[in-house]
Amino acid sequence: MFFTGGTILRTTDGGANWVPEISGTRNNLNGVSFVDADIGTAVGDRGNILRRTDGGGGSPTEQILPTSPATQRLATNTGVTS
Repeated sequence: MFFTGGTILRTTDGGANWVPEISGTRNNLNGVSFVDADIGTAVGDRGNILRRTDGGGGSPTEQILPTSPATQRLATNTGVTS
């Protein structure tokens, strides 16, 4: 994965080709973590937390607000807190 200005690029062939994904933000994304091939979380400027549960190529990324129930699930499932 590679992130710039809210753009998420996904590869399925080891980096030979990259496909843009919808992120829902124009803010820079600065870090990413995956728990498996499908579930990933990216964090970025202005408190952006984005979560993907389909490995990409499906529905748009879920944008998580710092106080949302999704943030609480993320913290519970991964040990990461906002």
